[in-house]
Amino acid sequence: MMPAASGVGALGRLAATLAIVCGIAGTASGCSTIESRAVSQEETTKVNLANQRRAAVMFRREYRNPELKAIRFMREGGRPGLGAPWGVNARITIGDQHYEEVLQLDSWAGEQLPPEVLGDELAGVVVTYSDGASEVLNDNR
Repeated sequence: MMPAASGVGALGRLAATLAIVCGIAGTASGCSTIESRAVSQEETTKVNLANQRRAAVMFRREYRNPELKAIRFMREGGRPGLGAPWGVNARITIGDQHYEEVLQLDSWAGEQLPPEVLGDELAGVVVTYSDGASEVLNDNR
């Protein structure tokens, strides 16, 4: 004979079920959260595009290599888990080689990049955002 479900166990299962249902409903409705408040998909996209630009500017400023030609964002970006910083996949073109990186707002990680070349003048870098828009970042931006 199976023991009767305890009140705590039943409540725990109910809470887990509700969390899953609410998560699915929130995703299906196109809603998200930013700083613990519900926002529309349009606002989430705007925040992600602004973060992509900030990440591109940071990368260009920090990685000084005159062969840096382009940064292409492969998706919108976001926070992969609780407490994780915002990040986005990007394809970095240096010379004629492509490198897969994850850019954050203050750092990056991924494939081994060629060494930086200090002192050389940098050319403009073509940045293509996840929505297809592009711009050229120069030293003064």
